[in-house]
Amino acid sequence: MTSMKAMEVTHVPVLIISYETKSDSFDYSKLHEFLRDYSLCSQILESTWLVRSAEKTSDIRDQIEALVHPSDSIFVGRLDGRWDTQNIELEFESSAQ
Repeated sequence: MTSMKAMEVTHVPVLIISYETKSDSFDYSKLHEFLRDYSLCSQILESTWLVRSAEKTSDIRDQIEALVHPSDSIFVGRLDGRWDTQNIELEFESSAQ
């Protein structure tokens, strides 16, 4: 029998992070570094990423807010593990240290 604590540690949710840039001159390199720092991440569209994280979506949103232009839009949501794609190669990059 698996304990609840062990299940929480081994099951890390997938989050979808999407942002809409409203400034052509803003430098988004710090945002991209932040997203690539997740142990598993995948940039599936130009401004949409999948990451594995146990963090609250509101905490991630707040961290991203500090890295983007004040007029940019941000969406962070938790996925249930089911999705379908077309013309998207889904490969998670690992930044495990």
